[in-house]
Amino acid sequence: ITNSSNSGALTALTNRAVRLGGISGYMAAGNIYGCKNSGEITVSGAQTCVGGIIGFFGGTNLESSYNAAKVKATSIYSNAFLATYGAGGVVGVVNSGKSVKGCYFSATIRSDEDAESLTGKIIGKCNGLLSFDAAKMANNYFGGAAIDGDNNSNLTGKVLQFGTASWPKADMNGWGTGRG
Repeated sequence: ITNSSNSGALTALTNRAVRLGGISGYMAAGNIYGCKNSGEITVSGAQTCVGGIIGFFGGTNLESSYNAAKVKATSIYSNAFLATYGAGGVVGVVNSGKSVKGCYFSATIRSDEDAESLTGKIIGKCNGLLSFDAAKMANNYFGGAAIDGDNNSNLTGKVLQFGTASWPKADMNGWGTGRG
């Protein structure tokens, strides 16, 4: 998926598993380049994967994409197994070994306080990983994003807050011209 955008609000209220994103809900293979979302995303369901760009990413590369809209995820279950989900400013859940580069999130994200829920500025939950390889997770930023329930410590140091000391440069992977 290349250079796609969404500006419409998306809402899913169901008792089933939900995979929802501003550009795509689920991608098992392929790439996403230069996409943007500005439509608010609200999900209430079981085993939810919700992200500003994509809900569940099992593809290869996600680059030069951003979300500028609120993401809100809640579970309809109190059972920890059924309530497990990932909510991210860009990606809800990403599989092991995937590349996420040059992406940013500039809005707010809110999720349940449930211990099984993972919420993150860029990625909510990383399947099969204790931490990301720096070469596969680079130059991702967030700005002014208020986050409730942000407990995704495996991305510490890999997502930077916009500021005078950390602003993306054109020569950084994913921030140059061409894509985005």
